[in-house]
Amino acid sequence: MSSDTLPKKDAPLSGAASPKKLSADEVRAFNHAHPELVAEDMELLGIIIPDAYAEGGTTFDMQRFAIDRLKSQHDEIIRQRDRAMNALRVNAAVNARMQSAVLAILEARNFEDMVRVIANRLVNHIEVDRVMLCVEETHEGMIDNLTDAEKLGVRIVPECAVDAMLGEGGNALLETDTRGPAMLFGPSGRDVRSYALVRLAFSPIAPPALLALGSHSPDTFDTSQGTDILEFLARVIERQVRAWLGLPEA
Repeated sequence: MSSDTLPKKDAPLSGAASPKKLSADEVRAFNHAHPELVAEDMELLGIIIPDAYAEGGTTFDMQRFAIDRLKSQHDEIIRQRDRAMNALRVNAAVNARMQSAVLAILEARNFEDMVRVIANRLVNHIEVDRVMLCVEETHEGMIDNLTDAEKLGVRIVPECAVDAMLGEGGNALLETDTRGPAMLFGPSGRDVRSYALVRLAFSPIAPPALLALGSHSPDTFDTSQGTDILEFLARVIERQVRAWLGLPEA
């Protein structure tokens, strides 16, 4: 780009077309092509370089400026690395907890034992405060095994409740800093401050269901988190329910 393309400092504005607005890339390219213009413009250097590096008059400590800038960039790289390492540690911990939960479900001796594991033991494996296995009550009534399972910890919810909570066709939902729905968590929902819901599709002949995980901490679950691990847990539960009850696949 030529310096002729830049508007002259004292050019009259009346009756003239508005000067072209330069993009950041165009300004950068111009400065790369004409570095002497910046180096020789003390007023411009005074704007670009903080006052802390001015040594009076037209002198600037460029070496200290460059070193401090490199140190700042290095510190930012270290912070990014630490954030990445922390995310890896968190993901590893979540995966380990989920693997423990899946093994507990697979080790259940029968259907009733599996329901007890989900209702009573998953809270320790996943490190949440509430785990609810919620199943819709249909007009045809619950199938016998799930009716009996209600006594073991299965929570019966109204018909269409799963779609109402997840949206029609929705598979999972994460809510942060929100009180848990009493329909899913019962009276203890008032202590739930963040929660995760994941759809359970046992079989065409079984009612719709969902798994609800609740935490007393407002930021345990967040809408920015992925749901892959929760959905994997749901698929494990679906397969075990079908196996124990002899249900056809969904």
